[in-house]
Parts: sequence; C-alpha cells; structure tokens
Amino acid sequence: MWFTNPREGDWVVVTRPISESGLLPLISRGQRGVVTDARAKGVLTPRVVIRIGTALGSRELRVPVHCLRVSHRGRGTAAFDDRAALWRSVRIGALASITLPLLAFVAFFWWSTGSLDGIVGEILIGIVQQGSDFVEYLITHPIGALAFVGLSWLVGRIAFGKRVL
Repeated sequence: MWFTNPREGDWVVVTRPISESGLLPLISRGQRGVVTDARAKGVLTPRVVIRIGTALGSRELRVPVHCLRVSHRGRGTAAFDDRAALWRSVRIGALASITLPLLAFVAFFWWSTGSLDGIVGEILIGIVQQGSDFVEYLITHPIGALAFVGLSWLVGRIAFGKRVL
C-alpha cells in the first residue's frame, strides 16, 4: 500500500492534522473517511476527495494523498455511510442523555418561578448538592456508584472518543 494512491471506495485514516485556512486543524489525526473521487489533482501535492464522518453529519474535502493511510481497500461509500449513521445516532443519544436533564431542570425552574432570574445560582447549588449526594452514594453503595461512573465513562468514550476530555 506504500506509494499508491487510494482508489474510490477505499476507507482511509488521516495521518496528520489538516487545515484549509492554515490556523486551526479542520481534520484531526486519526479521523476516518472514504475516498469519493480518486482522481488525484495537483502536481507537487496530489489531492483526492474524501468524505469524513463528523459528529452530526458528513463532509467532503479535498485532502493531500500524503496525509492519508488506506485502512480498508474497496469497502465502498455505502458501507461507510451506514457506519457513520450508526455512530451519529450513538453520539446523539449520548449527547441527549447529558443535555436533557439540564433542559428539564431549566423548564421546571421556569415553570415554578415564572422567569429565568437566578437560574445560574440554582444550577450551581444543584451541582454542589448533586456532588455531595454522589459522595454519599459512593460511601453507602460503592459498587453501584463505581458501576455508574464506569458505564458513563464507557458511553462517553465510545460516543465521543479520546479527544473530548
């Protein structure tokens, strides 16, 4: 696979950060994609078009060939799109499990007080109370608390990868 251009339908892994503007990396190292147009354009740095699966969708970019490594030959774009859709639904589910309790708290606060005045203080008080309740739960039920922490870490790691925290 060395010194060969990827073909259309090949799954690739990005080997170094890639940026379009030059400042911040647009694609980080280790992201996976599929080659959608293998006609290499460019003389000094030939580029191919790849589709990268992002958190909430996919994006097509023209990427230099030397920044890619072929991981699977000829798997195809349909299989990549199916895999990306599965991971997208996992990420949306994990994100919903994190944000829905906060949104429910805001809705209940608004319902009970009629405004959002003082909600920041109430959220901070809730965080402190929840922290002390979790310490109490950790002391009284250590196996259940550690299982909760481990499962939460595992879901976050599967959904968002190593680069989040």
